[in-house]
Amino acid sequence: MNECPYTLLPATPIVTPLGVGASYTPTYTPMGVLRVVPSSEMMEVAPSQAAGPRQYAPPLTESCVASENLSKQPTMVAAAHATVVTRALPYGGPVQLLSLAIEQHNALTSRRTEKQILLFQPVSLKEFIVLLDHIKHYHRILKLDYNCLSELLVVKVMPGWDHEYTIALFRKAINKQLAAMYLDDEYLTLASPLMALHDGSKEPDTCWIPTSSPRRPTCVVEVGTSESQARLATDARRWLESSNFGIQTVITVCFKYLQAETDESPLTVSIWSLLHQQYNMTTRNPYLRVKQTATLNIYRKNGSLSVSGSQLDPLTLVETETDKIYIPLKSLIGRPPVNPGERDVILTKEAVLKIFEQLLQSRLEL
Repeated sequence: MNECPYTLLPATPIVTPLGVGASYTPTYTPMGVLRVVPSSEMMEVAPSQAAGPRQYAPPLTESCVASENLSKQPTMVAAAHATVVTRALPYGGPVQLLSLAIEQHNALTSRRTEKQILLFQPVSLKEFIVLLDHIKHYHRILKLDYNCLSELLVVKVMPGWDHEYTIALFRKAINKQLAAMYLDDEYLTLASPLMALHDGSKEPDTCWIPTSSPRRPTCVVEVGTSESQARLATDARRWLESSNFGIQTVITVCFKYLQAETDESPLTVSIWSLLHQQYNMTTRNPYLRVKQTATLNIYRKNGSLSVSGSQLDPLTLVETETDKIYIPLKSLIGRPPVNPGERDVILTKEAVLKIFEQLLQSRLEL
């Protein structure tokens, strides 16, 4: 299973001068709308729930190595071993960022590139606030991930229909099962709200929010129609370790949209969670570790499509083969199954194959 080695330190108050004779500290409302309050009003930021050693990625780069954990069983899906290193660009203001992002968007929609990620560093908090106002009309093609500690801004450029179809089909598959359990009134599905993290803010591709706890998402989805699984692993870890909302599950979907009709492994769906892994020798409390707990992978063999998968036992951390993945009901509606007919949401290999076939069909119309 994949595990990104880099994590981020819990946020500490950062004092930013925004006026003569006054210092301010950035805070965020529950849905990630920035506001600025005097430092004297700033409350201590709670540390991340994820324990264990933490370290920064190297400066001016974003690096994440997805480790490969090969199973002894020949049919088990092994996580791809990949390294993603992207050099950050100097930030030259909103006009420069939008120019580069629109150029990248045009290249993505015409399928001349598969690169979605643009990095900018350093970007101060004040510059980030100004940027939010300038890009509000480009929300459909840009998603932001800002770390106020490292001043690193990650811009995810949306490639158009492939990305939107992927999100819509997986959201439909999950919500259809919730509707069959008569749970429509217990959740909301939002597109991409800007949400506060301990160390900045980030936008998901879609998320579920229980109506019992408004504005507190518990499950998010990240779709990479050209991103590697290593990049998506970074996203999953950031959501689970740095969230202020208690996010329980991250679903990542890697869709190789440039060569979807010919790629040997065109679609991979993974579930990520925080698991108790080992005990702290001092406090005797278990560490929480981000783990890829299940995955389904579509692959081509002898000209036909097949699906293989693996799941991780949360207690023994032993991998076994599977042809379905489970999404905990609690992570979607805020409570476990208690009534007759209620259960965790299941994505079977047949359901994932159907989604992939629908994606291929949608591409014929372009």
